Amino acid sequence: MFRKLLARLSDRMLWRLLRENMRLQVFNYGTAIAAMVVIAVTTALTAWIMRDIIDSMMTSGDRAQVFAVAASVALIFAVKGLATYLQVVSLSRAGNSIVAAQQRKLYDRILQHGVAFFNDRASSDLLMRMTLSAESARRVIDTIVMSFVRDLLSLLGLVAVMFYQQPALSLFSLIFGPAAMFGIRKILGRVRQIMEAEMASAAEIIKVIQETSAGIR
Repeated sequence: MFRKLLARLSDRMLWRLLRENMRLQVFNYGTAIAAMVVIAVTTALTAWIMRDIIDSMMTSGDRAQVFAVAASVALIFAVKGLATYLQVVSLSRAGNSIVAAQQRKLYDRILQHGVAFFNDRASSDLLMRMTLSAESARRVIDTIVMSFVRDLLSLLGLVAVMFYQQPALSLFSLIFGPAAMFGIRKILGRVRQIMEAEMASAAEIIKVIQETSAGIR
């Protein structure tokens, strides 16, 4: 029951975070999403053209085919590099704006509390909330956008290329793929625990240094 309540609260916070921030950064996220679509398409084309690259290496007499394949590879990677640049720049602009907005909200919220609130909490805890909490909001949105656009479309494109070129081998990999996903899920859970421990350790280090600096006299 408690886990279900936490899941509902997390979902509400997530949708509110997306609704409030993506609406304000619609141009930057729109540009980033368009760039991610291009990246997904070029990623699939990179896998698709590998067969032509191998065929052109085997048939050394056809120089026109070699130059055509080389030009196609150069064009694919040039377009992918430009799209990646647009994605990084757009996400960085949107993310910096989100971090600044979240930090302003957190600072205004902190100022609304009384003196007892500051007496019960160390300054290192407030500092970690101001920095990591705002940065976490940016990372959550970036992860959601990249997972549901770039990664999902890239996966669909690569699967389509796999079944088009090697149907039997692709079917074999899809049968044994879920076992690997289960192991990855376990690893991600362990990584999440390590990150939480690192955040707690960072807050404790900042607290010790601040108390040492303030009380050394």
